Amino acid sequence: MKINKIFAKIFLFITVISIFTFGIRINDIIAKSDKYRVTCSEVEDYIKYSKLQYDELFGEKEWKSISESKKDKDTLITNTINNILLNKIHEKILIENKIYLSNEEIDKYLSLSDRKELVDKLDNYGISSKFLEKNVRTMLLEDKYKNFFHNKVKIKDRELKEYYDKNKNEFITKKVNLYQIWIKKSKTINGKIFAPEEISNIAYKELEDGIPFDKVGEKYSQDERKLDRGSLGYVEEKDLIKELRYVVDLQEGSCTKPVKTDFGYFIVKVGSKQLQKNDFADSKNKIVDILRKEKFDNREKMLLKENKVNINKTRYSRLYKLF
Repeated sequence: MKINKIFAKIFLFITVISIFTFGIRINDIIAKSDKYRVTCSEVEDYIKYSKLQYDELFGEKEWKSISESKKDKDTLITNTINNILLNKIHEKILIENKIYLSNEEIDKYLSLSDRKELVDKLDNYGISSKFLEKNVRTMLLEDKYKNFFHNKVKIKDRELKEYYDKNKNEFITKKVNLYQIWIKKSKTINGKIFAPEEISNIAYKELEDGIPFDKVGEKYSQDERKLDRGSLGYVEEKDLIKELRYVVDLQEGSCTKPVKTDFGYFIVKVGSKQLQKNDFADSKNKIVDILRKEKFDNREKMLLKENKVNINKTRYSRLYKLF
């Protein structure tokens, strides 16, 4: 009888260990390799955080379009799993090379932002405040890993020249002459106060009615620089804020609808365009960045392949509710 009790205790102990391997529930594991594990709980946090980022950068409609497609949801989940695994692999490589991240570095980064505001924002999306520090830690470790990788990778001049010769069209700079109407604060018109969005819509309506761009700009633009006809001169895509970069591909003479940005509302008119060919010497730094990224991406694929990651896609359905 005593032997049976001892056996029962041992059996119970083994069962508990098998269910809670190193504090991780077996039924919570969604992906694993010989050395690494990724849990559904980890993936959940990152998907919630992805939704927050999508909403801020692209608006809720973009996330809604993903949530309505099983293929898009599965792709996002798979990419999230792979990224979590790669983060763990990268950290191990850094430790093996005696490269560490200190708490002081994390605290310094967090001190650059309003922590309460960030925590409140995460809370609105059902993300624990603990995720904030975890995410910052991961991000800083990734920066260290990329620096470590780039310092190891040597790119020869021959590789740079070969890339340039094969892809010369990539090194033609497109410059566009742009004109803008910038509206950033409320204004009283005919005794009534109008918000910036309302003013930008009134200005755009006048443009549609055929009133010249410079006349509408004189009337409504709030750019203190008093640019001649609102002219920005010839600019490159990289010189523009992200919401306006698409305008370089619009036809000459075309005009955008009001574009909302962090700096106010912009209406942009596209003028003439110029193409400038950059020689090899001027393009070298850009080619180095391109080849480094190419080598980095190839190495990432190799790391996943070497670690023989097994993803349990039957558990994806548990994550669908997050969309």
